[in-house]
Amino acid sequence: MKYFSKTISKILSLATAGIIIFFAAQASAQSRVYLGTDNTGTASSEADANAAESSNPSNTAQIERQTQWNAISKKNLPAMPEAPVEAMDLNAIMQPERCGFMECLPMVPLQDDVYYTVQERVTVSQQAAMWGVPSNVLTALNDNLSPETILTPGQKLLADARLASEPVPYSRGKASRGRLYHGRLMPEGEGYFLRSSRPRSWGTDTTIQSLMTVFHAYHETFPGAHPINVGDISKRRGGKIKPHASHQSGRDVDLGFVHTVDPDEHHPEHFIRANADNLDVEKTWFIVESLIRTGNVKTIYVDRTVMAMLYAFASKNLSPQQKERIFSNPRHENSASSILQHWPGHRNHLHVRFYCPPEQPGCRN
Repeated sequence: MKYFSKTISKILSLATAGIIIFFAAQASAQSRVYLGTDNTGTASSEADANAAESSNPSNTAQIERQTQWNAISKKNLPAMPEAPVEAMDLNAIMQPERCGFMECLPMVPLQDDVYYTVQERVTVSQQAAMWGVPSNVLTALNDNLSPETILTPGQKLLADARLASEPVPYSRGKASRGRLYHGRLMPEGEGYFLRSSRPRSWGTDTTIQSLMTVFHAYHETFPGAHPINVGDISKRRGGKIKPHASHQSGRDVDLGFVHTVDPDEHHPEHFIRANADNLDVEKTWFIVESLIRTGNVKTIYVDRTVMAMLYAFASKNLSPQQKERIFSNPRHENSASSILQHWPGHRNHLHVRFYCPPEQPGCRN
């Protein structure tokens, strides 16, 4: 009996040791996930990034992003996939209600390389600040540039280049209290224009792809029409920006209306206050309708006066279900959940808020 008791005791001791080893291995594997991995699955740390920077200066942009990702992974964010992450197919998550009970638009592809056009004679450092790109990243992305290099108008520079192994943009928190990680830069294109100073042109994949889709449709339908004035989205890493209470997590954008008059030649980037004489209702409604048909717009804030003009133009071609889903005015029992909502101070532009990207539980709609 004494021998039997000793045997049982040894078995229990071995089992306990085995359990401890198993959980230690699991914890070690989990820590490697939070550090991030390269394409071969090898863990990469900030020390590895620093070593790579000293041996290859051209990797500065990649290192800067990897260091940022390593930092935020330690702040109790949900665990991210270990393998390289690809952008979600937004077409796959569209629902009729989210498209205003209209036909959803197919999404145009995202651009991984974003080139910007220099508009005035400035140094690389000055231009980097105007675009919201760190100067060391801008010089790393473009050969033969230093922070003191003088740029000339018309010169094109690579302003952002997304890596195959880079995580998709991550929107954390609320639009009015949040951050943006690995933001995507809004490209230049036809049918719209960005301000010459545009450090607030970063967003999520959902935001940027939806805007590109809408502007593409607008340019195809109305070639030669006034381009859409694109205002603030978010800063590269999100956070507070004056004078906004929101625009903090890459999911808000301000868009000017389409007008029948030319922009002020002295202030072409200013939004124009809308009235019955200068608002191009047809084209403005096309923008609003196309935004809704992306299936990614949660709310569009606009002054009730402009909403009334849009309703008068569009309602004759909408079903009762569509009118209720889109317009909060005229009031109805479901006005609180309609996409277009009145908000003071929005007589000269649309404030568009997009849904949180899929599979980002740290984001709050």
